[in-house]
Amino acid sequence: LGGDEFGIIAQDTKIQSAKIIMETINKKLSTHPIIINNQKIYITTSIGISTCLNEETHCSKEEVKLLAEEALRQAKRSGKSNVVIASQKVKDRQDMSIYELINRAIDENLIEPAFEPIFDLKKDKIFGFESLCRIRLNENIIYPDQFIEEAEDLGLINKIDLLMIRKACERISDLNDKYNADFKLFVNISAKAFKDKSFFQEVVDIAKNYNMKDKLYIEITERESLANLEKFEEIEEFLKYYGINFVIDDFGSGYSSFLYLKFIKTEILKIDGVFIKNITKNDKDKAIVKGINTTARHLNIRTLAEFIEDEETLQELKVMGVDFGQGYYLGKPSFDLEKFL
Repeated sequence: LGGDEFGIIAQDTKIQSAKIIMETINKKLSTHPIIINNQKIYITTSIGISTCLNEETHCSKEEVKLLAEEALRQAKRSGKSNVVIASQKVKDRQDMSIYELINRAIDENLIEPAFEPIFDLKKDKIFGFESLCRIRLNENIIYPDQFIEEAEDLGLINKIDLLMIRKACERISDLNDKYNADFKLFVNISAKAFKDKSFFQEVVDIAKNYNMKDKLYIEITERESLANLEKFEEIEEFLKYYGINFVIDDFGSGYSSFLYLKFIKTEILKIDGVFIKNITKNDKDKAIVKGINTTARHLNIRTLAEFIEDEETLQELKVMGVDFGQGYYLGKPSFDLEKFL
């Protein structure tokens, strides 16, 4: 199921029997080391078990997997080499409500983009907008920190990203037509998208449909690294052919490093806001931002600073020669695009 996660399907097995089986496997692993170069390597496992209680529950495979993963997390929290059976109160679980929420958002098209303006700091005018994913459920707005990680775990993140990209492209395209403008659109995607070749074909089809050639910028999120950056070049060339560019997001933190610049032909480098917030007060942050901006300039890459929260920070970035900026001082995210104009 992942780099170090494995799933076992045991048919016609009662839950307590499954627990005994897994405890036996656990014990054997812990008492039989692997010997490498005369060194004994001991393996420990954490195990979560879930089941459909009976035929009347109509459990889906996603529900069973989700409950097993939650039981696995409980096993890890309680120490190594533990076996935990998932809670059988399926419908009362918060995780299940998140699962149901995500599926409902996809099935009923409840994904709604909010937009944050991105300013050209040299021209003092709006360059484009970043689309931020929300779920609108009746009168409630649900923010990504409440569902994105779960959507990735369930393998549903690509569906959410595509729904959001489609709606955002439609909104920006309408805005450009109405005002005879050329606003750009920045959208975030999960690195998991790179495991699905059809995902980027769909992005291209959406861009064509809404006349977004040379207007769509895809931000690579920091949820996981691009394990094989060399292979990334193939997808990048495919998208560039159709006028879609990549932005390296959160540059300077997490997985995003100067190695990205070696392989990714990015048009814009977004400097992580953790360095931006205190550049007027912290000399180290200021030096880092200057260094990133200078490197980008030598590589003919434009820079974008996020988290601009006051006038002093804005002016400092202008003096440094940073190209673009966004943040609450310049405009908070909103569903209403025209209010920014």
